Amino acid sequence: MTTRRQLVINTPADREMVAAWARNVEYGTIVEFRKKTRSAEQNAKLHAMLGEVAEQVVWYGRKLDIDDWKNMFTASLRHADVIPGIDKGTIVPLGMKTSTMTVEEMGNLIELIYAFGSDPEHPVQFKEPQESDVPHASDDGSEADLLPGEASNTEPGGSSETSSPDQPSGSNFLTDEDKRNLGEFIVRLNAAVGADPDVVRMARNSFAAEQRPLSKLAKEKAETITGHFRDACGKSDEVRQAALAFTCALAQIDEQDLAVQP
Repeated sequence: MTTRRQLVINTPADREMVAAWARNVEYGTIVEFRKKTRSAEQNAKLHAMLGEVAEQVVWYGRKLDIDDWKNMFTASLRHADVIPGIDKGTIVPLGMKTSTMTVEEMGNLIELIYAFGSDPEHPVQFKEPQESDVPHASDDGSEADLLPGEASNTEPGGSSETSSPDQPSGSNFLTDEDKRNLGEFIVRLNAAVGADPDVVRMARNSFAAEQRPLSKLAKEKAETITGHFRDACGKSDEVRQAALAFTCALAQIDEQDLAVQP
């Protein structure tokens, strides 16, 4: 069995899956529940704003780079504790990591930067990041941040929420189209399972590049599915079969309906 599992809880079925894991794991297993971390859109917006601050603001006679400003704003948001550094005369702020920020924390950080830029003592002109600034599936083999269907069809003054034609915005249920696409996604990743987990990643990115229409819920499930098949690489056939069975259940698909490789 794999040593690590991750699941975004969106439906009662997801809660049942977590409960099933808890009933079957070994005693001593560590369980962690945390809020959803920052989104790709927030990440793109944050780095665009930090770049604009770094370009436009002189801080006490110095121009700071993006990482310096990120540390400055994070320290302000979290009211960071500071301690003397190893080298004499240095001060080190604690808790500067932003990669694990929740969506809410990232939103607060972005609002803090807006407030800083509105101060007449150091005004900053911000522009909204374009869609091209948001990471998508890449051709260089790196892990893409978003799965297909992320692009918005927003018109001026309209909503940015995307949904399938037969699925209301914000629905917690997979549409038939979601299930068909996730079924093909599972077939591809199952076929890619072997000694090298990078082959699974490449299969995932190849699927992402096709820009299939997927709801937000389906995209989150696809990321979880990817993790399970990558975990199965280099493991026994039993582990691979367990990954296949679990991902089919996650996608609400009957395993018998898939044409998978034995």
